[in-house]
Amino acid sequence: MKPIRLALLVSSCAVLASSAAHAAAALAAPKPVPSGAVQAFTLKNGLRALLMPDPRATAVDVSVWYPAGVRYERVGTRGISHLFERLSSRGATPGGVDEVGRMIAAEGGTTAAYTSADFTCYTHTVPRGALATALRLEAGRMTVRLTQAMLDQERAQVHEELRARGPASPVERGLERLYATAFKTHPYRWPVAGTDEDLDRITLRDCQDFLRARYAPDQALVVIAGDFAADQAAEELRRGFQSLPGRGQAVTVAPEPEPTAERRAVATGDAPVPLLIVGWRLPAGAAADAPALDLISTLLSRGASARLGPKASGGDRPGLFAQTGRDSRRDATMFWAASAARSLADTATVEHWLVGAIETLAAEPVSGEELDRARRQLEVPLLLNRQRARDRGQAAGVSQMIGGDWNDDAHRLERVRTLTPADLQQAAARTLNAARRAVVWMLPAGAGNGGRP
Repeated sequence: MKPIRLALLVSSCAVLASSAAHAAAALAAPKPVPSGAVQAFTLKNGLRALLMPDPRATAVDVSVWYPAGVRYERVGTRGISHLFERLSSRGATPGGVDEVGRMIAAEGGTTAAYTSADFTCYTHTVPRGALATALRLEAGRMTVRLTQAMLDQERAQVHEELRARGPASPVERGLERLYATAFKTHPYRWPVAGTDEDLDRITLRDCQDFLRARYAPDQALVVIAGDFAADQAAEELRRGFQSLPGRGQAVTVAPEPEPTAERRAVATGDAPVPLLIVGWRLPAGAAADAPALDLISTLLSRGASARLGPKASGGDRPGLFAQTGRDSRRDATMFWAASAARSLADTATVEHWLVGAIETLAAEPVSGEELDRARRQLEVPLLLNRQRARDRGQAAGVSQMIGGDWNDDAHRLERVRTLTPADLQQAAARTLNAARRAVVWMLPAGAGNGGRP
């Protein structure tokens, strides 16, 4: 029940890059379920449901999504969304998280939960005959009767979980500091997992208020994908959820002011070598640039011929490594890059190399050959991530919770395949510039602090 770590933003497609050309040719996009088979509807109490039956699937995936993440938190309750992963399970069954896991396993299924900056998701992948069990457990989550004893027990478990997880990697810490640097007023400046100090401050009243506001039916989205009968699932939803009162609260978060100049931060003692994290925040209304930025990330850091790869600069690249990625959230999207210097003396050279290689894309279009190569490399993970019903259900849920359109992910591959060099250059020009840049250096202990390394 661990929250998403920021390091998971790094795509696994780097592993596939070397064989991308062959794999893309061998893979075919799964034949989509006819659009008429997908049913989206809303119950009388406001609960939204998305049914995605697929007769080819061998299991059914049930996921329930709540607008519960750091975006909805405040000072004093940071971390309450992650805490609720455990607390809410006491409504599903008195034994909480562990008993939920045992019940789903007894049905031959698996269960998981995670919290992001914008939402919390609970998912069960089960045989067709266990659909009613999964839905019954999730209906109980909305009606948990909280007690101080429950809060104390689950708070202790979260503290233990955080200790057992161990310290985050330097890149993870760097990405957290990047958000703290790029955002000055928006809750995204806080860690997704919250803080130990606030976890100890959270009261039973805080939890009761959070339950009413965030875990109400009219705030929830239920996605069912895979092997099931749509009419039966719709009836199970009405039977289990429609009588629950809609009582949630819409939350309006003030937008972060648009950046006008580069922001910088330096932290000491958080990395074994000088680590550089750079982020560029997309302008408001530029979310449609995401596929173009995914292609830019691919051509920069994935594959043997990547611009920031081991063969960059004639095989003598200044940085020890290079990673790039895109992190989309409901109120903002960040394109980021990471590298490391061999010593403090090399930090200026590494930063100049990394930033220069990225921001030059706004001035110089990529070649058609380079774009085609990146397109083939990016197609592989996009195709692989559509193979299972669970993957398609997760993609629909994330798209709905982030962008408000569950069908957005279905069009992503089409957009990737039609983008031109001019499209990439225009997307780069809108975002990859000094005014939108935030720079974080993580320095070894004893390196000193005070401005640019």
